[in-house]
Amino acid sequence: MPRLFGKDIAGEIGRKLGEHLLPAVLHKITPGERMPGMLASGTNATVTTHTCRGFTAALEQRHVDGDLVKRTDTMVVLLGATIAGGAIPAAGDRVEIEGKTRAVVAVVDRDPAAATHALAAGRDHTVVLVHRSANDRQTVTFLAARRANYPCFT
Repeated sequence: MPRLFGKDIAGEIGRKLGEHLLPAVLHKITPGERMPGMLASGTNATVTTHTCRGFTAALEQRHVDGDLVKRTDTMVVLLGATIAGGAIPAAGDRVEIEGKTRAVVAVVDRDPAAATHALAAGRDHTVVLVHRSANDRQTVTFLAARRANYPCFT
């Protein structure tokens, strides 16, 4: 965590507020390597989980662009110091809070001390892709896709 003015501001906020906020889980999704000989099959993503604390709120109108960030999305604010392993949320990750798993579509705000990470998060859509390889084997891939990436599935 960055230190401002020689102080661990994120740590102080995490210690004072963390226990009063909701438990959450950040799922960091990192693209993997392509399978040899299967160049069109996509990558095998790695998912790591990080416990944390946070809360949900309504997005402010200034965050809604109507394309990627929708009016129906939710703002999820995570306390930076409570994220296990010091992970930093990014678009494409998933966050579980209040019994729901949401796709992180954008990081809409982060203070200079990284004490809070405000995320625009929306519901996932499951897309089924069926494709054939060079040796005519059929492969079915399930992936969670954001409506902005696949507008035909909204």
